Amino acid sequence: MKKLLLGLVAIGALIAGPAMAADLGMPLKAPPAPVAPVYSWSGFYLGGQVGYGWGTSYQQGADGFGTTGNFNISGVVGGVTAGYNWQFNGNWVVGLETDFSGADINGTVNSSPTYSCITTTGAPSPCYDKIDWFGTVRGRLGYAWNNVLLYGTGGWAYGRAEAGITGCPVFTVGFCGSNDVSGWTAGGGLEYGLAPNWSIKVEYLHVDMGRFNFTTSGGCAGTGGCVSPAVFDLVRSGVNYRFNWGGAPIATRY
Repeated sequence: MKKLLLGLVAIGALIAGPAMAADLGMPLKAPPAPVAPVYSWSGFYLGGQVGYGWGTSYQQGADGFGTTGNFNISGVVGGVTAGYNWQFNGNWVVGLETDFSGADINGTVNSSPTYSCITTTGAPSPCYDKIDWFGTVRGRLGYAWNNVLLYGTGGWAYGRAEAGITGCPVFTVGFCGSNDVSGWTAGGGLEYGLAPNWSIKVEYLHVDMGRFNFTTSGGCAGTGGCVSPAVFDLVRSGVNYRFNWGGAPIATRY
């Protein structure tokens, strides 16, 4: 009987304790609530991207004599990306990224009063310019709001460009060719991190790989060569897989 009474008293004390504490104004400590996961941008990543490039081109005699005038080029690009990020001071992200893309950025134009787009058989045939492929090696600097990263980027660009008269070399021997080109690129983008390791991005780049000489023999209106620019703008989207090697994992803070 005594054990039963003691048990009832203990249960009553457990029930009445919090109520008495509340009545006396004593604070009750609630369990900590979890905070949303904190995304880490640090570490190595691999990915792919696809986009659309456009620009303005021309063909011209190497010494400035004779030109087609400006004409538009455009087309699709796609390739692979690799990079490494380091997040510091909480929200800042610095990184190095490289990419390589196949391209079909091209356009054509007809003869002008000072520049002939005619085959050696005498048939009119449009002059053309084309970006075959390109790559970049760039630095990135951005500011992160958890899993949202806004960044600027810039660095070295390289590639292969070609130009000439349509039908070359069969019908226009010496008045077409390709060349390796290089220059610079700059732009920016927005990247969104998906838990736990994936991210998606949209990015703009301006690519300027200079002018190149595309004639393989002979001259261009007697001026000793033809030149064309390898310059275009690019918008692309991509997806990256983040390995978090050397970086902090995604964590939850309390």
